Parts: sequence; structure tokens; C-alpha cells
Amino acid sequence: MKMKKYFLFSVVFLFLNLRIVSAQIPECTYPIISSCPCNITLSGVWYQLNDTIYSNGTCIYVGKNEVAINCNHNRIVGNGSGNGLDIRDKMVIYIANCSIENFKYGIYGVRSSYIKIASSIFKNNYIGVKAEGNDHYYIGHNIFTNNSIGLYLVSDQSIVWDNYFSKNKIYNVLDASSILWRNSWNITKSTQDPFWPKRQAPNIIHGPFLGGNYYNITDYNGTDEDGDGLGEEIYYPPPAWYPENISDQHPLVDNIGPKYKELSIQGDSIYSPNKLYEFSITFEDNAELNEVFFELDNVNYTPEKEGEYLGFDSDLRVLHSVNYSIKFTGLGAGTHYYRWYGNDPRNNQNSTELISFTVEKATPILHLEINGNESDQILPYGSLVNVTAWVELEDSQDMNFNLYLNDTLIGSGNLISEQYYLSPGVYLYTYNTTGNANYSSNSISRMVIIKDNIPPYYSNIIEPQDPSFYNPSATYTFKIDWFDDVEVDKVILEMDGKNYT
Repeated sequence: MKMKKYFLFSVVFLFLNLRIVSAQIPECTYPIISSCPCNITLSGVWYQLNDTIYSNGTCIYVGKNEVAINCNHNRIVGNGSGNGLDIRDKMVIYIANCSIENFKYGIYGVRSSYIKIASSIFKNNYIGVKAEGNDHYYIGHNIFTNNSIGLYLVSDQSIVWDNYFSKNKIYNVLDASSILWRNSWNITKSTQDPFWPKRQAPNIIHGPFLGGNYYNITDYNGTDEDGDGLGEEIYYPPPAWYPENISDQHPLVDNIGPKYKELSIQGDSIYSPNKLYEFSITFEDNAELNEVFFELDNVNYTPEKEGEYLGFDSDLRVLHSVNYSIKFTGLGAGTHYYRWYGNDPRNNQNSTELISFTVEKATPILHLEINGNESDQILPYGSLVNVTAWVELEDSQDMNFNLYLNDTLIGSGNLISEQYYLSPGVYLYTYNTTGNANYSSNSISRMVIIKDNIPPYYSNIIEPQDPSFYNPSATYTFKIDWFDDVEVDKVILEMDGKNYT
């Protein structure tokens, strides 16, 4: 007798406490819920969201029966506590197109009946949906991922079908319903949804038939012998206290490989030892991606994830999209070959074609200075000729650099400095390299002209002896000594307006 009184007191206290809490929070704005916490106080109407709303604790209390909530694919985001939607003690509630994230319970239903939950996403909650002490839940076409527990049913006569359960940390699903009033985890194999007439095949993971639900490979690894996208082996949701009454007769099997798009490579086509090359791609899968790797020149590498999306595509089927990239520095000159590979947990694979790209040899930048100038030079005789040759290169190892003077090798190396006094004349300096695997050959030349600007000088002029009378056979001899610092090139004698050599 005391236990009955205590139980009755507890129920009454809980009911009064909930009434007090509901009375203390503002009403939800109608028809657009723009903020929370709030309490739905109208019955028989549609409430909607047109933007993301954030909550510290429970967001929306459903205070009336016969309420529909359409989030229009907007998010309800919590702080890790409370409930996204609190529908306890309610009947005939329809929830669709919501993304409910980071609550203790995404949807919390106690003693609620005839609840429809469709086309919604539950992620990063402790429990995505908890239905306890109630009946007639219709849960279809939803995504449950990255919760501690995806769906927890302590209810009877509910139907769960065409949902996606993957990567929930503790359990994807739990069914603790009674042996008398079992829940159904599938509908009859069909191309038409019996509860949503507008919903037809393909199923939530793009398979050809509707049936049960998709569970990640660690929960269900059954076979699909006839290729209809439905597993041949039955799945028993844990804890499977009454497996004869609680089972998914048609678990969904993924038979479709990943697809790819936005394939790109960034990086200059000219070799540089520190040049960065970035390869990127987006892989998409109808269920979930498992592994992606990158092959370059017959070596496999693991790329980095740059961004990830797991949700619905435009047709409200599952889309797992991941952007991958990988970076390399200083790829050698030549033709390289690469390919991307992607697969899913059931080893459905896809790959790009083998793609080639070419890194061209770089041209080393050579410098050749004559007396500090990178140009041909004309210098007076007697000038000191300073010759400096060097290469502008980040990695000059394994390369030969030679300096020539009129085809005679006078120095080698990536930095050469020489000094000379040159006789008058024309000289050609050449600095070159034959290149290597990453660099092409190159050559640079400078002309140097040494000019003699000092005129010759003379002495010892000897004039001919002056004859006393004309003699047609007489010989007259003129003599002179010419001198020059370089050489005397040509001497002319002018006499009576005529030149003589």
C-alpha cells in the first residue's frame, strides 16, 4: 500500500513539475520558430524553422497534441544537455526535415503515441531518439550518426524502416520492447512506401527496394545474393531479449561504389626543389566511405581529409562526401603518373584513370660579370679585368659549371672569381652548364675588348745626306726608330705629298 502511494505521489509530482516548467518558458512563435527555449501551445497547426536555432538545455517543448514541426532542413543545436524536442505525454506529433544536434536526447518521448519522425538527422547527441513507455512510433527515412546511442526504443507496436544507422559510439539501435507487442524493424520488400505514399524507391542508400534499415558493417555484415540491396541474413537489434519477435528481416546492403568529382592538381609545371604540388579530389558515397588512398609513381599514400559531409542529398537519400588532398614538395622533372582510389566498408571500389602530368626541367640562371657589369666591355690597355661567374640556383649539387676564355677552360664551380691583365685584343668569356635530371643546359658569354689608347713614339731620326748636285742615280736613305707599349703596326713616310711604306 505504501509503495502504491509513493508511486502515485511521484507521478503527480512529476506531472506538476512539468506543468510548472512549461508555464515558465515563452510560447513558440507561430508559424516560424525563431528561438528557443519555447513551448508549443497551438494544436492542429504546422510549425516551421527557417534558420538554425541554438539552445542551452531543452529547446522546444511540445505542449499540445496534434502538432506538426517542419524544420525545412534547418538545424537545432544544443550545448550537450536537455532535449532538442520534448514530446512527452503527447499524441499525434509529426516531425520532419530537422537536424537535431548535441543534446542529451535529440527527441525525448515518454508516454507518447502515434509519433511520426521522418527525413531528419540526429547526430552528436547522447541518444538520438528515445521513445520510452509509449507505442506507435513511425520512424522512417532518418539518419542517426555519431550519437552515443542512435535510437533507443522502450516502446511497443512501432515501425522503424529505411533509416541509416552508422558510427554511433555505443549502440546504433537498442530495442527493449516487450514480448507481447513487438516493434517492426522493416516493411515488406517494396518499391512503394506504405506510410508515405509520395516516397518511393530507391531506399535511403539508393538501393532498388525499400525494406529494413542500414546498419554499419560492424553491426551487420550480411550478404546480398540476388543483388536487390536487401540482406539475406536477418538482423536482430540489441539487446535481442526476444529475437523471435524483434528482428529486421530486410536489412539494407550497400552494393554501390563511391563516385568522385572535382579532381585537381595545383603547382607550376617548372621544376623547383621547394615547389609545392597539391592533389585534391572529392569522393561521394551513397552510404559511407571507408578508405581513400593516392597512388603517385607506383607508391601509395594516405591523403588528408579537408572537409566532410554526412547528410541528405537533394533527393533525401544519404550522401557521404569527403574532400581529400595530399601535398608533395620538389617533384623531379619528368612525367609522373597518379591515380585516386576509394572504397566503402563493403569493398565497393572506384578509382580514377591513371593520369599523367609533366614537370619541365628548369633553366639555371647564370651570371657573368666583367668588372661588376653583366655586359660586354671595352677596356683600355693596362686595366685589371675582374671576372666573376656564379649561378642563381637553390640546389646546384650534381651539376658542372665551367668558365672558358676563348675556348680554354679557366675555372669550374658555381662561384668563380678571376683577375687578369690582358693584351690589347678581343676576348670571349663563356660560363656554361650541361644541366642534370632537373635542369636544362645553359650558357652565357661576355666579350671583352682591350684597346691600346697610347700612341707610339719615335727617336733617332736620320736624314739623308744632302748632295751638292743633282744625280739621277743617287740613293737617299731616311731612318727613324718607332716604339710602342704594345706593338708598332704600320709606319708610313710622307714626302712631297706622297706616302711611302
